[in-house]
Amino acid sequence: MGDEDHPSRFEEEYTHEVIMCAVRESPTPVATAGMVADFAGCSRQTARRKLSELHNKGLLHRFDAGAAVLWWPTAAEDDQEEVDG
Repeated sequence: MGDEDHPSRFEEEYTHEVIMCAVRESPTPVATAGMVADFAGCSRQTARRKLSELHNKGLLHRFDAGAAVLWWPTAAEDDQEEVDG
């Protein structure tokens, strides 16, 4: 097992809020892990892990488009934003 198999001790810097902001701020209707990583300043692997966690919580949709996985907010995430805003 390489280091990439273990969460970084610095991964806590990349909160779900930061990752959701990256998805919402995407210049396109969907985001990729690479786009999120660039926005958040983290590795693609960290972005993928956090995106998957948010998907498992029901806050992001996921679509496997072959070489890329596309992510976008769910209605549940939109509803949460309205409640928080």
